Amino acid sequence: MKKFGQYIITKEIGEGGMGKVYRAWKVSEAGFKKLVAIKILKSSKHTELFINEAKISAKFDHENIVKTNNFGKIENSFFIEMEYVKGINLMEFLKKANEIPLDIFLFISEKILTATEYIHNFEGRRLIHRDINQKNILISWTGGVKLSDFGITLPQNDKIDPFGKLSYVPPEVISGNRWTQQGDIWSIGVVMWEMLTSQRLFSSPNPEEVKTKIIKGSIPPPSSINPIVTEHIDEVVMKALSRNPFMRYNSAEEMLNALKIACEKSSIPQIYQKDFAEFIQSCFSEKIREEEAEIAEEERKIPDLLIENQSGKISNEITEKITPTLNKTQKSNKTSEKSAKKEKTKKHVKRKIKTNIKELSLFFGIFLGFSTGILKSIYEIKKAQEFLKNGTKLISQNNISAGKELIKKSFEISGVKEIEFILRGLENVEQENQQAEKQKNFRKVQKR
Repeated sequence: MKKFGQYIITKEIGEGGMGKVYRAWKVSEAGFKKLVAIKILKSSKHTELFINEAKISAKFDHENIVKTNNFGKIENSFFIEMEYVKGINLMEFLKKANEIPLDIFLFISEKILTATEYIHNFEGRRLIHRDINQKNILISWTGGVKLSDFGITLPQNDKIDPFGKLSYVPPEVISGNRWTQQGDIWSIGVVMWEMLTSQRLFSSPNPEEVKTKIIKGSIPPPSSINPIVTEHIDEVVMKALSRNPFMRYNSAEEMLNALKIACEKSSIPQIYQKDFAEFIQSCFSEKIREEEAEIAEEERKIPDLLIENQSGKISNEITEKITPTLNKTQKSNKTSEKSAKKEKTKKHVKRKIKTNIKELSLFFGIFLGFSTGILKSIYEIKKAQEFLKNGTKLISQNNISAGKELIKKSFEISGVKEIEFILRGLENVEQENQQAEKQKNFRKVQKR
């Protein structure tokens, strides 16, 4: 776990060409916590595409598309905040489920096509996803299906024309032509073929071999591998996989309608999200428990991490304000007879302050409610901060008594109980001040 601005990053959950994706917690100033996914840019050479992804995806609002919530720069790193989907990607799903029922195939395919149709028609911009593949299709434990990763989602005639995972790139693009929306249709065709057969369509460790297979390799109909696939389903998939882009479906909407008709002819029943959720939960019950346990443990550890991070800041605050003031005050009050005793008192107070840094960190972090479970209001937080600020200022001006009272009030507001050591240290200094003042006045009287 590590702090990243207002986020606490807990686990790496994915990596793409431009960035790494992490599970993280977003913590507000008022102490509210939200589970999110954070994508952090890996290299500055992709900055333009990364910013483009943020701008485009932030506008998307569709139940089958992963939502983008925030974009910015922290510690010289660009990031995108997205909704966190509790679940798995399609690749993980297929490995576990093996041969999936046709009604499940229909449900997932419908959601992919619906999301693609939304993107293609978004604001009339002729957008193309360019990277539809198994890993970019997320499946939640509650039965949701969402398309993700819009790093290279660009208009059809954009000045740059990148492509994603090689195994899903259409043959015309491999041959040097530009992407069109029919390229996304091809990618969906590959995904559907793989769902029906539980195999990879274009697979090889050698990228050149993959390209050759895409351009001229054999594409058997799914039914030749999985006999439960009907000829009507075969027709839909094979049309999407036509090597001539003009022979494919004109749009994702047209392909979706054709798929629905094919399923009706094949007597494949339509299922709903709750039905799919039950199927998912029956296959992945152990993984669901593991993820929930991980998330619960992360949430439990957040307060300790915040305290640890705040301790460094508080240590600096003490070193810069309270401790030097005590040192300065005590040095100014030295006499030849009591110098050793005062030095000992100074070191004792300083040591006690350092060893109890965690108590002071409660003021800055725990007042948010993490330790006591009581959420402090923003007004209370600001009030406590103001008391501490003014208190330390008075101490620096040698007004120990008034400063001590303000610091005491700030601790009371923040809910800190064990602060006697601080107050005793200030009282010792105050007493020494008074004693030094008496001696000073006594010497003046003697001189007269």
